[in-house]
Amino acid sequence: MAVDKTIITKVVSYLEHLGLSSEQSQVYLYLLQHGPSSVLAISRGLKTGRTKLYPMLERLTSSQLVVTHERHYGTSYEAQSPQAVEFLVSEKESTAHQLRSGLP
Repeated sequence: MAVDKTIITKVVSYLEHLGLSSEQSQVYLYLLQHGPSSVLAISRGLKTGRTKLYPMLERLTSSQLVVTHERHYGTSYEAQSPQAVEFLVSEKESTAHQLRSGLP
């Protein structure tokens, strides 16, 4: 599926405001576009090293944006639906609320 570069740039910028790095955002978008993929496939698709991807995928998994599928032949990663970004927005709102209520 071809996606306009300006849309990708806007989404990456939005995800950066939610605490993801540009590279993590690119991995999430790659998985959304290509479906469940191995680290090797992601590495080839994004033209980046596999060892660099593992910490990014861990962060995306802990943010509940990516799900890990352990299989007997290897691990694949699948992006959650874009509605999962709502979880990150809720976290930011909660943090902001705690900061406001903590003001003297």
